[in-house]
Order: sequence, then C-alpha cells, then structure tokens
Amino acid sequence: MGVPAVPIGRRVPVVVIGASLAGLAVAGRLALVGHRVVLHERRDRISALAPSVIDLPAAWRDSFRKSGRPLDLELQTLGLQWRPAPPTDYGVLLLPHSRGEQWETLGTRWGEPVARRWQDFLDSTDQVWQAMRPLGIESELSDPRLDRRTRQAIGWRRSLADLAAALHHDGLAELLTAIAAEHDTDPRWLPGWYATRHSIRRTFGRWQLVDAHGRTDNQALVGLLRRRLDKRGVELRLGSAIDSPSTVTPAELAAAAVVDCTGGDRIDWRGRRTWVGLEPTTREPGRYYAGPRTRAGSEPWAQLMSAAVAAYAVHSHRTGEDIRPVRKATPRRRLI
Repeated sequence: MGVPAVPIGRRVPVVVIGASLAGLAVAGRLALVGHRVVLHERRDRISALAPSVIDLPAAWRDSFRKSGRPLDLELQTLGLQWRPAPPTDYGVLLLPHSRGEQWETLGTRWGEPVARRWQDFLDSTDQVWQAMRPLGIESELSDPRLDRRTRQAIGWRRSLADLAAALHHDGLAELLTAIAAEHDTDPRWLPGWYATRHSIRRTFGRWQLVDAHGRTDNQALVGLLRRRLDKRGVELRLGSAIDSPSTVTPAELAAAAVVDCTGGDRIDWRGRRTWVGLEPTTREPGRYYAGPRTRAGSEPWAQLMSAAVAAYAVHSHRTGEDIRPVRKATPRRRLI
C-alpha cells in the first residue's frame, strides 16, 4: 500500500478501520465532537450484526446519546419498542432474567435452598462486576498487571469451571458454564469473572426490539448507526481494504490517528493470561484499538463500550480535553 499524500486545505482525519459495531460507534462519537472521520471497510457493504438478544441496553443508548439523537427517539421514528426477551435456554433450564422470576423458576425446579444458593452467588458476582468496570470496560487500562487487592476482588485465579464446581449442584453448574459455550470455549479456560454475564442479565434484563406486529428487528440498530454517520459527515469508504490494520501508522494513511476496529467476533481463551494479552485501547499515541479483542470482552455491548473508551483516548490525545462522562463539562463541538 502506497503512502497517500496529505490533503491540502482539509482537516487531517481520524481513520477508523472496519465498519464493525465498534467501528460505527467510535466514528459517530468522534464526529460529534468535531473530528473529521474516514471509515474504511474492506467489504462492499456494512456487515455488522446486531445480536438476536440485547444485553446491557445502556451501552447502546450511550452510543447514540454520545453521537447525536437519543436511541429511544430514533426507535420511535421506526415504530419500534423494547420488549423483554423470552427466558434464555441454557440447556438444563429455561431461565427468566428478573430476580423474582429466577427465584420462582429455580425454586419450582430444584427447591428454595438451591434458588437461594443461585441468588447469593449472583449477588457476589455483582461485586466482581463493580471491580471489573475500571479494568478496560469503562475506562482505559494501560497496565494489565493488577495489584493484589484487585486480583482478590475479581477472583483472578479462578476459572468459570472452578466457580461452577463450588456451587455443588449439577444444574446450577450447567447454568453457569453455559456462558463458556456462548463464547465457544471450555469453562476451564474462561476466567471466573465471566460469571458476571449472568448478573448483568439479571440486573438489566435481556431485550429485543419489536414492531407494531410483534416482529423482532434488532438489526435496525445497525441501520440507525449507519444513518448517524451520514448525519455526522463521516466519510464511509466501502470496498477499501487497509493492509495490516494492527500495525499501520497514521503517517501511512495521512491521518491524525488510526483506530483499528477489526479482529473477528471472538477471543480464543486459554486462561486468565489470555486477558493480559488482549489489545490495549492505546497501542501508542496515534494508534488505537476498539472491538472484540479488548479486555471489555467480545460481546456486542462490550464492543460498544470499547468504542467509547477509544473515542475518549483519541480526543484526549489530540486536544487535551477529557470528554469522559465523569467530567461535568463537555466541550462544545468544534472542527478538529
């Protein structure tokens, strides 16, 4: 790939590679705060897919709110509304998502002591989730070497299989290790903190988007993200392959920064050390990553959150401004 000439008389762009969920989200966020954004997608169409069931809808709402019009208003224009998803089939059991319904279902199937054991276990994983949030999910983690207190808080040495065995109930163990199957891996290799996926579903529910006839249309979310880019002036270049997206430099693309949003849709887990080796948000100033191979995780909601963290890093490094939500003042949009 040749080195393109720097455009004369035009703002130097931020280049986003890959029209994945993360790519669409980071492009929209950066465009809203004034960056010129060029999004390259090697295919001749946007192939990002919304999940059939939506976990952590707040991640989707935040992506829309931080790139323009709120999501729920956009859904109204399409005649779509949120509906709780049916109970999840974990093989051993169809499990509802609310605390009360889970208690009733588990109590009916295995008795109240077992239902209490599951509820107590998920309550403990709520605390793990709080400890995980600063570790690359809601903010950038530059150094994956964790101190002793943090390792204890997240259960660093325990796999999902270890936690399942500690439940001392075959049915509950199968419920728990079903999370590993969703990630196409062995529960012995998946870190125990992935049990938080059950607590996230219990706390925030699982959802689908339906039209007036009750038909599911979660893919409308991708269409809305695509429309958002048009409104924000993002330059979308389909059929534009960038060689070696993980190593290409801004200078090679005549860009101010490069955000790589490629990487497939899963992590090849081989234990907690895999987490250490996942992509940092900032590879180096000017080179960033958002997508399925961050420490946030590979799920759609996690990719959206990684896009937020990448947008914060790009904007901070380019302007010195902090646009993270913990800040009270958000800069007015200006061309960068």
